[in-house]
Amino acid sequence: MRSYKAVRAVGMATFFAFTVYSMRTNGFVLLLTIMLALSVGSLIYGRLFCGYLCPFHAFDLVWGWILEKAGISRIRVPGPLKNRVIWMPITLLFLVLVVVQVTSPYTPIKIRLPFLFLAFVFLALFSPTVWHRYMCPFGLIMRMPALRRFFAPSIDQTSCTKCKKCVKVCPTNAIVEKDSAIEIESKHCILCYQCVETCTFNSIKIKTMKR
Repeated sequence: MRSYKAVRAVGMATFFAFTVYSMRTNGFVLLLTIMLALSVGSLIYGRLFCGYLCPFHAFDLVWGWILEKAGISRIRVPGPLKNRVIWMPITLLFLVLVVVQVTSPYTPIKIRLPFLFLAFVFLALFSPTVWHRYMCPFGLIMRMPALRRFFAPSIDQTSCTKCKKCVKVCPTNAIVEKDSAIEIESKHCILCYQCVETCTFNSIKIKTMKR
């Protein structure tokens, strides 16, 4: 587990630094292009971008730790936002605007909107679920089935006691109860491994899973 933590820490720190650098040096289009390409690549290898590179996830981990130490809670997911009719059009709009910005050097359409700032505002004020599960345009792509998901947590049903501690800590509500069993919905899992660290029975293992 320590090796995963080390790789994630280095990956997130490096990409976050690159994000800040890009925002300060007019490299916004390049940054969005890389993020969009990695999101499309997730259809082959799963949500590795979320777990090991994503600057939003990196910010969320640090900010969440600070708020936890300060005893401050973020705003829960608004009820209406859980309705697909509400969140889907908004997220699709974000994705379209990302694509427009990525293609702006080659088209007459020039739009520059602070997507990254919006993400940080959402994560600063609201539960991580709001951005990670509903609002992230890159996450919308990654909801699609992947050929193989690397380093995905899986629950061993023989040793799981169904205490639901993992359910409570999951930032994307990816862990659900189905047919009296606790399961992880891989399309929503962002590889934060909070469930692995929380499980006191060592029932959650990290595996490479096929579609």
